[in-house]
Amino acid sequence: MMIGLTSNPGKWEDSLLRECHEIIYLNPEEVSTAYFLAIVKENSEHEIVVPNIQELRLQLVQLLPSFKYLVQGHSFITFMQRDENQQLSAEAYFNELYRLALLEEQIIKQRTKDAISRAKSEGVVVGRPKMPAETILMIQNMYQHEKKTIREIATICDVSIGTAFKYAKVTN
Repeated sequence: MMIGLTSNPGKWEDSLLRECHEIIYLNPEEVSTAYFLAIVKENSEHEIVVPNIQELRLQLVQLLPSFKYLVQGHSFITFMQRDENQQLSAEAYFNELYRLALLEEQIIKQRTKDAISRAKSEGVVVGRPKMPAETILMIQNMYQHEKKTIREIATICDVSIGTAFKYAKVTN
């Protein structure tokens, strides 16, 4: 069965109805990586047809989790319009988009690593600051000996409830 996806039903409904057995209308305000992945997973046993890449309203790197899921299942999305790459088959076009999304992911990872290295070299401390040992001991003492609640400890020590809980439960 062929499933059509569109975020612009007025523009694409007729052509999708000619090609597909069912159309899923994507709400442009709801479209996200997780939302699209859920739709792909629900319909992965069917052939998914989309008018064009822009219709998904996501960047390539945002499509990557869905693309990976489809590739693992030996499937792909058929894009009706493939820009100047119309001579490519639907599968070849999908594979090219997948390759570009993987490349984009690698570029983002490298840029992030470079930015962290640059920040470290400039003296910026990366990550969460260490909890002072005195505060940890104070949290443990209040919890174990003074029998204060986690919420009271968090307020007194000016830490989150999760942090108070984490250190209160630790015994040395």
